[in-house]
Amino acid sequence: MRQHDLSFANFVLRFGPDEVLLDYVEEIVLPAFLNEEHIRTYGDTEFRFYNTKLRRLGTHDGDPVLGVTGHFVKDMKLRRQQIFVESRGLVANTAEIESAPSSFFILILNNHRLLYFAETAAAPTLESFGATAEQFLRAEWHRYLRERLEHENVTRRGVERITTKQLRQRIPTPVLEVVRVAGKDAITDSIGRFGKITQLRFKLIEPNDETDAAEAVSALESSLRPTEPTRLEVVVSGPKGLNKAEVERAVGEVSEGQNTEIVVDGEDKEGLKMKADNNEFALSLPIEDAPKEDPELADALFKEYEKLAGEAKVKGLNAIDKVKQKVRQLVQRI
Repeated sequence: MRQHDLSFANFVLRFGPDEVLLDYVEEIVLPAFLNEEHIRTYGDTEFRFYNTKLRRLGTHDGDPVLGVTGHFVKDMKLRRQQIFVESRGLVANTAEIESAPSSFFILILNNHRLLYFAETAAAPTLESFGATAEQFLRAEWHRYLRERLEHENVTRRGVERITTKQLRQRIPTPVLEVVRVAGKDAITDSIGRFGKITQLRFKLIEPNDETDAAEAVSALESSLRPTEPTRLEVVVSGPKGLNKAEVERAVGEVSEGQNTEIVVDGEDKEGLKMKADNNEFALSLPIEDAPKEDPELADALFKEYEKLAGEAKVKGLNAIDKVKQKVRQLVQRI
């Protein structure tokens, strides 16, 4: 991801089969982002959220739009072992410098869309963001279970005490999937590089509370038949080659649900093996002269999202009544 590029993803967080992000937004989700004491360590590198805020982004059809904004920081040390000197060639020369590249993010609570903006060169990846967020979510889940267990057992005097195992069955471990949003131009470019496509693999991620969940399932089932596959399951394959035009159309249609991991396998035009996935299909938008201050940057990025939604290039802000009601309640926290 290049510096000053804005990309988009779907932040799919579930607590077991029945509960999603907003069911525990105050108890678990917001603390995972707003508690800046959380640090994820990977080797000599530390990942953290910085200057995170619950922010009102605007309104949609008279309802408030809320998001968590902040910086995702990769705090690391760059180590040098050698340099090149014109007159001597490679010369041993060790040095160390601290570096903290970062990305700015907006997690829109109304529809769980993630806006991810590379602030610097070597900004941390979206995959690192997902791994870090999931670790912090699980840390807050453990804290919440401890507090909930203590509270419930204090109030259950004379009644059999509840166990940690029983509470975990009621509130399962949070599982996070961060799925990149595809762009039509990127899909066309990626599919065009194939000489032959032999297989499509689709993994449908069970979505959050959204109005398009049934549509995503329907698209996955109905849009693939024109590709002329030899079998139609989760894996769509045709060893002699699938219809490329229909593959492009199907990938575009299925990706509109923004809850699907997609992998295309085949060969390039030289006959070498080739693969494309959500990373290659990802929608990315360069942002010129991005504001330096967080409130102005959040406004600018959200306006870009609204523009793309108005052009039907990404899913808009339509939400079910349950979500709207929860967001109205959260407004009181600002």
